[in-house]
Amino acid sequence: MKRRSVLAGIAGALLPAVAHAQGAAPSAGHPRRIAVLMGVKEGDPEGDGRYGALKAGLKELGWVDGDTAKLEVYWAGGDLERIRTLVGPIVASAPDVIVGNGTAAATELRKATKTIPVVFVLATDPVSLGLIDSLARPGGNLTGFSFFDPPLVGKWFELLQLMAPGVRQTSLIFNPGTAAFYYKFFEGMPGLGTIIRLAPTRDLAEVETTLAGLAKEPGASVIMGADPFNVVNSAAIAGLIERFRLPAISVYRQFTVDGGLMAYGPDTLDAFHRTATYVDRVLRGARPADLPAQAPTKYQLILNLKTAKKLGLTVPPMLLGRADEVIE
Repeated sequence: MKRRSVLAGIAGALLPAVAHAQGAAPSAGHPRRIAVLMGVKEGDPEGDGRYGALKAGLKELGWVDGDTAKLEVYWAGGDLERIRTLVGPIVASAPDVIVGNGTAAATELRKATKTIPVVFVLATDPVSLGLIDSLARPGGNLTGFSFFDPPLVGKWFELLQLMAPGVRQTSLIFNPGTAAFYYKFFEGMPGLGTIIRLAPTRDLAEVETTLAGLAKEPGASVIMGADPFNVVNSAAIAGLIERFRLPAISVYRQFTVDGGLMAYGPDTLDAFHRTATYVDRVLRGARPADLPAQAPTKYQLILNLKTAKKLGLTVPPMLLGRADEVIE
């Protein structure tokens, strides 16, 4: 059931007051080309939800696919090599603007073009990773909507301990191909490594091996990190975690729908809906360098009570009171 919206990251996150940049309005006679590079997979709930939120936001602003706009969507399926393969043809086709979903997609697009406007969405810590100069002044041809910063990793561990007091340490599962930024995170915050271990896994077989080992350790738990690979394989990973009876948290709501214990992070559909405002401004003549990059403004805490019961956990009233959604 829906509870409430958690607003966070207010500083530097409010959209500029002017809704539209000055420039050409939508016209059915001159449709504008919008290329969309999705880091995830077509046909799964998270991927389709994200793309649907972007299309809905564009339509509200007058950019209707097949009329005033031509949307060209490419799906990478959580695979870094697929992202790299797609970037070349996308840039060569010279669309009016490119939407890049995820850190890996934004990174590859930055390498490939210095002229085509790129609006990234769900790119992690874009300043530290060198995608833009600063949030206020991105510079270059990229701007957009970030996903999360390193402190959120510690927050995940705190929530795990609240839900499962026996938790003493946790392992963060991620694919080093599509989410290599975690190495940089941990270099910059050495204290994280004392309680949170990095667990790079390149495929589901490695995920299973890692979880089997963790299940033998007392007080172990799992963080399913932000990563296109984890989105694409959400149901399979949730099933493995359930089999090994490990408390786990993800940044993605879909993880709890797939049977995971809990999730906390930015509302991904809201981020895609907001991305439409920057695509609109670029199409009307604004330069990415002049559009401040935006942090998330809406966070969600989702709890799966059925999974908690299976693990023998009693959900603290404080967590129930804070939850935006509870799956019963």
